[in-house]
Amino acid sequence: MKNLFLKHKWLFLILGAALMALGGLAIWFVLTKNENHKITYALCILLAVYFFLFATILLLSGIVNVFKSKTAGAAGAFISAGSSIGLGITLCFEEVSTWLESIVLYLVPYTLIGIGGACLILTLCLLLGEETRQNYKAWIVYLVFGAITLTLGVILVNNKSDTLKWIYGSVAAVIALVGLVFFVYGLFYGFRKPKDNEPIEAIEEPKEITKKKRSK
Repeated sequence: MKNLFLKHKWLFLILGAALMALGGLAIWFVLTKNENHKITYALCILLAVYFFLFATILLLSGIVNVFKSKTAGAAGAFISAGSSIGLGITLCFEEVSTWLESIVLYLVPYTLIGIGGACLILTLCLLLGEETRQNYKAWIVYLVFGAITLTLGVILVNNKSDTLKWIYGSVAAVIALVGLVFFVYGLFYGFRKPKDNEPIEAIEEPKEITKKKRSK
């Protein structure tokens, strides 16, 4: 699948647009809806739509690749497309959204607390050692990161009513930013023709054709 996107870089344009739309709609749901269950279910439906679109892109690209290369080299794309369709169908069930909501509500805050506590313990270990104490850059980074992560975890645990909105909003913003990066990359490199002095990627011929050439 990675090779497919690197070979057809215009796919990053479509993927970026889909991620920006997904992130933007998710942020809109978080800001306009009050009930956490409705927000979770709406985001699951959005994610399911994204998986369906992603599967469509993979299927179309895989079909084109098969007809061009006359080989089964795009099998990974078809397998990934099937997995995406399965995940999309699963997310459409309301019971799944309820299950995911309970996981996110408890997993993320306590995971942040655990990571923050571990970083602070590591900072203490670095400060107790004579040699590691001199490495200011290392223990300061762990101290700041641990303090921020631990504080966020404690805040989310004590404000469970707003925990999901903060988590969903943060994830949605990251998705939108990643989509913007993919969109810009696909815009600049998706349809760009290689320069005269720029090396062109060699396309490997199928083994059967190579064997026939050697036999001649």
